[in-house]
Amino acid sequence: MADKGYPISKFLIWPFSNNDLTNNPQVALERKQWNKAFSSNRATVEHAFGLLKGRFSALRSMPGWDLSRMYRAIEALMIIHNICIDLRDDIHNIEQVNPVDEQAGNIGHLIARDQAKDADALRASGLVRQKQLVDFWAQARN
Repeated sequence: MADKGYPISKFLIWPFSNNDLTNNPQVALERKQWNKAFSSNRATVEHAFGLLKGRFSALRSMPGWDLSRMYRAIEALMIIHNICIDLRDDIHNIEQVNPVDEQAGNIGHLIARDQAKDADALRASGLVRQKQLVDFWAQARN
């Protein structure tokens, strides 16, 4: 989940823009409702990533990592984070070992680099994924 500051791809989904709202009133209504739900959930996702970055400083910088490797690492760290929560690990009692300079790794740069390889295909797959998600979401609500 991201805002329009990041390019849409099969890995990043944004809310629908006003240009994406169709003349079909039912589809337009579903997309507007999706945008509202999306926006409220995006704040939760951003908070979760803030917690992950606090626990795992490596997430603040992943220079040279390809997107596939980044997503696998993030998924693994989410699992470890949840295990730590289950074991009542104190996130505030962590020794800082080799803190990472946040400015060194710009995830936006890595995403842009990946998209430069095949921007049109990634964008198209992101738009398809966006529409699939809103259809799934609308069906689940009914």
